[in-house]
Amino acid sequence: MIQANNNFTLIALALLVSSVSILINIEIIKRLFTGDNYIKNRLFQICALFVGSSLMGMHFLDLLAFPPIRYINLNYSPYDLSLTWLFAIVIGFVAVYIPSQKTLPAITLVSASSLCGVCGCAIYYFSVTDLELYPAVSFNTGMSLFALLITSVFAALYLIALFWLKNYVGGKVLVMKVVFSIFAGVCTTGVHAAYNSNVEISNRATSLNSLLSNNVLLAITIALCCIFIFCIIFIIAIFYDKLDDGSFRFNRLKELNHYELSKLAMIDSLTKLPNRRALQQNLEAGIRRCQRTDSKMAIAFIDLDNFKPINDNYGHSTGDDLLVQVANRLNTAVRNCDVVTRTGGDEFIALIENIKSSEDIVPILERIVHSINEPFLINDHQLFISASVGVAMHPKDGDLDQLISCADAAMYRAKAEGKNRFRFFDTTIELASDNMLEMQKDLKNALANDEFKLQFQLKIDSVTQIPVGAEALVRWEHPSKGVMLPYSFIEEAERFGLIAQIGSWVIDETCRILHRMRQHGIDMSISVNLSAQQLRNPNLSDDIKAVLDRFELPSTSIVFEISESIALKNPVLLNTVFSSFRNSHIKVAIDNFGASPFNLAYLKNLEINELKLDKDFTMDVGNNQESYAIVEAVIKLAHALQLSVTAEGVETENQRKTLAALGCNQMQGYLFSRPLTEIKLIEMIRKLNSGFLTDDTLFVKDYLKTLNNSQ
Repeated sequence: MIQANNNFTLIALALLVSSVSILINIEIIKRLFTGDNYIKNRLFQICALFVGSSLMGMHFLDLLAFPPIRYINLNYSPYDLSLTWLFAIVIGFVAVYIPSQKTLPAITLVSASSLCGVCGCAIYYFSVTDLELYPAVSFNTGMSLFALLITSVFAALYLIALFWLKNYVGGKVLVMKVVFSIFAGVCTTGVHAAYNSNVEISNRATSLNSLLSNNVLLAITIALCCIFIFCIIFIIAIFYDKLDDGSFRFNRLKELNHYELSKLAMIDSLTKLPNRRALQQNLEAGIRRCQRTDSKMAIAFIDLDNFKPINDNYGHSTGDDLLVQVANRLNTAVRNCDVVTRTGGDEFIALIENIKSSEDIVPILERIVHSINEPFLINDHQLFISASVGVAMHPKDGDLDQLISCADAAMYRAKAEGKNRFRFFDTTIELASDNMLEMQKDLKNALANDEFKLQFQLKIDSVTQIPVGAEALVRWEHPSKGVMLPYSFIEEAERFGLIAQIGSWVIDETCRILHRMRQHGIDMSISVNLSAQQLRNPNLSDDIKAVLDRFELPSTSIVFEISESIALKNPVLLNTVFSSFRNSHIKVAIDNFGASPFNLAYLKNLEINELKLDKDFTMDVGNNQESYAIVEAVIKLAHALQLSVTAEGVETENQRKTLAALGCNQMQGYLFSRPLTEIKLIEMIRKLNSGFLTDDTLFVKDYLKTLNNSQ
C-alpha cells in the first residue's frame, strides 16, 4: 500500500470550499422558507445545483489531498463526471429542500439522511473505480459500511441544524452561522477521511487511461470553478433580495397570477406574518384536521405589555421595528409546524396543532413569554416589554368563533394576575368572560342612555377653610345594579376602548355644570381626571378649548388631574400634552403623588401647576414621624418649584391641623365633604358663603354642621 503525507494545502482549500458553501446554504434555506412561490421555485432549482456542484468540488479537492490518490493522475470521461455530479445534485436537493420546510417529521429525516449516505458512498465509489487502475481498486466492506453510517448520521445532524438555524434570531446570528459552517466543513472533511480509509490501492497501481492530467492544475481549476459558482450564487441572492424588497415589484406583480395575489392579501405588510384573514383560514383547516385525526389544537392569544408607552415615547417607527423583532422571536419560539399571525396592533395569535394535552404546549408558551421578556435593542435604545398570553384548547373550549374569544379572555386574566405570563382558559374565566361581554354591552348602553352622572368632592383652602374648588367623580346609575363606583367599571371601559368616550362625556358635563353654577353666582374650578387613552389624542387641548368656548368658560375653570403612574410611563408624551395645555392656559395636576417611585429631578421638567398628595401619606401624617418628614419634604419641594399642594383623604382634625402647619395649600376628604350631587353642591356653597365670620374664617364644627344639614 502507498503511504504518504496528506496535502494539507488542498485539505485547507477543501475546508474553505465546504464552509463557504454551507454558509450560503443556510442563507438560501432562510430565503426559501420566508419567500413566496414565484421566486421560491426558481431559487430552489438554482440552489440545489449550487450545493451539489459545491459538494462535488469539495469531494475532488479532498480526493486529491489524500494518499494514495494524490500520486495517480485523475482522468475522467464526461460520462463518469456526469454520473458523479448527478449523485451530488441529489444530495444538494435534499440539503436545500428538507430544511426549508415548516416541519421535519422523523420518517422524513431518516429517509433523507439515508439517501444522502447512499449518494455519498456512490460519489466516492464511482470517483475511485472510474480511475481504471491496475491492479484494480478494492474496498474494505466493514469500513465501507462504517463510512455509510457516518455519512447518514452526519447528514441527519446537518439537516436538523439547518432546520433550526433558518429561524434563529438570537444574539450574534452571523457569528453563530459562521461557526456552524466551519464546524460542519471540518466534519465533512472527516467523513471524507472515513471513505479514504476503506480504499485499498496497490503501491504499483497505474491508470489504464491514456490521458494524463496535472493534479495540482486540476485542484486549482476546481477551486476556481467553486469560487466562480459562489460569486454567481451571491449575485443571485442579492437579486433575490432586490425582488423581495420591491425594486422590480411592478414587473413581478404583472406576472403573478390570481392565486399569488390572493396570498399577498394574507400577509401582514409590516411583520410579513400571516394576517387575521389567513388566521381564519388556518383555523378552519386546523379544526377540520383535528376532527379527522381526533387530535387537539390550541390558540395562544399574545398581547404585548407596555407597548403603547414605547410608541408614545420613541415614535411609531421604533414601535414598528419592535413589532418586526417580536414577530421574529415568536416564530423562533414556536415549533416549525405552528403558525404565528399578527391580528393587529400589538396582538398576535399562535395556532398550535398536533398536541395531545395542554401539558404539551407549556414548553412552547414558556419560550414565547421568555423570548419577549428579553431586552430589545432598537435604534440604540434598549427596550423592555413583556407578553401576556391566553390559551384556549379545541375542542374543549369551543369551535371557530369561541376559541379566539376564550383565548382573549384568558389573556386578560393573565394581565390581571401580573402580566408576563400565560393562562389557560377555564370555568372561572368563562364566567368572568360572560360577565365581561355583559359589561361591554351595558357600558355601551350607558353612554347611549345617559346613565353616567357626576358627583363632586370639595377642595378646601387650608388657611381660610373656604371651598376653592371640587373634584368631579363619575358615577354609573345602572338600571339593575344601582349606583356603581368607578373602580367597578373603569378598568373594563379601558379594555373595551370606551374610556375615551366616557372621559369626553365627563369633560363636557363638567363644563355644562360649571356654566350653570356661574349663572347662580358661583365661580369655582373643578378638577377632572384624564385617562391614558385621552392623552394619546393629539388634538386633546384643542378639543378641550372648544368645549370651554362653547360654554363660555375661562381656561382656569377646569383643572386636569393625571395619575402619577401614567406620568411615569409616558414622560415624552406628557411633556407634549403639558406644553399644549400651557399654551392654552389650562391647569394640570399630578394625582396620587407618592403612590409610585417618582424621579424628583424629572418633576422640575413637568409643566404642571399642582401636586396632589396620595392619601397613604396623609393617613399617618399626624402620628408617624416618617410620613411627617416625607410630607414636609414634598411640600417644601413643591413650593420651591412654585407648585400648589393638595392633600387627599383628610378624615380627621389631627390630619388637618398637621397639614395646615406644614403649609399644605388645599385639602379634600371626608372631613370636609363626601361626594355631592350638583344640586347639593350648589346648596351647600350658598349656605357656607352666608356663614363665614368677619375675618373670612370658618370653623370646622360650623362647616360640618352646615355640611350635614346639606347632605
